[in-house]
Amino acid sequence: MVNGSMAIQGDRVQGAVVGNIVWKNESIVIQKRHFTLCDIRWQLAAESLDKCFLLRYIDMVAKVGNDSNLYDGSKQSMEAHAMITKNSIQPDGSMRVISLQSGSNGNCIYVESGGTRLLFDAGISGNQAKERLAKHDIDIHTVDALLISHDHFDHAGNMGVYHRKFHLPVWVTEPTYNAVIRKKLLGRFEKLNHFTSGETFRIRNLTIETIRTPHDAADGVVFIVDDGRVRFGVMTDLGHIFHELGESVKSLDAVLLESNYDPEELKHCDYSDELKARIKGKSGHISNLEAARLIDSARQHRLQWACLGHISQESNHPDLVRETHDRVLGDSFPIHIASRYEVSEAFVI
Repeated sequence: MVNGSMAIQGDRVQGAVVGNIVWKNESIVIQKRHFTLCDIRWQLAAESLDKCFLLRYIDMVAKVGNDSNLYDGSKQSMEAHAMITKNSIQPDGSMRVISLQSGSNGNCIYVESGGTRLLFDAGISGNQAKERLAKHDIDIHTVDALLISHDHFDHAGNMGVYHRKFHLPVWVTEPTYNAVIRKKLLGRFEKLNHFTSGETFRIRNLTIETIRTPHDAADGVVFIVDDGRVRFGVMTDLGHIFHELGESVKSLDAVLLESNYDPEELKHCDYSDELKARIKGKSGHISNLEAARLIDSARQHRLQWACLGHISQESNHPDLVRETHDRVLGDSFPIHIASRYEVSEAFVI
């Protein structure tokens, strides 16, 4: 301790207790919230931020319990807020999942684990994403990456906005990116990362597995997020149930899975015959019953819960979704429904 502050030796912070802050073993506890110092130190070095200012700022946060009233308009205070927010992690080490919206009117899914924050797809407006994350006290500027599943507008339409407005690095396959820019001007990308469908790569502490789908997109994929403890799948716009998909779901602890249509509702809805054939065809979507059977085949392994999404407004209804899944799975298996219009609660794995 030096004059009531934390002592710094080189790029390391000595163990200390100041107010409600506990520094121990490379981590911080502030008002029972946990933070990691590893990435903070690296980012301080990379961006030449003021270490002493950050420590004073965190000390103030501890005294008032939050930093909502600590902005003074300076670049330093904004950076300090972003850094302590970005490095917040779940106290019990769990993975957290939030559906910001799921459906043909727009998709965006948030996943957080070990201090790394990811968004999957950018099918809702930037303001909607920002406001819906804020309802969970998450600053969209602290998201580490945006990953795009395929080129359809309800998944990729606002990727350029998220990148320019919130400075999110974008991960997308090259065929998907090229398909999107043929349909829409996206603007210049400063942080664009291409992966190959079927590739596995890492973003900070998370492993991202991708599986190519038969959906009628340029190069569609589904994602599996693995933090070394649990595995979560973001799996919509599937085309049909294919072998690799079934085997992958058995390896998951939780999944956001499309349950797009009810066959009878699809038969009688106002869609054209061509669109109906596309939806139930090999490159369209999967039905409630198909989704329920897929979950049923996996729940004897490690699957803890499923969140059902991409529910059609014209050929389905949440009540039909739940009725079908309860009939196949019983009412003891935890099922959540992702709304087409609202942000969900935070689901924990």
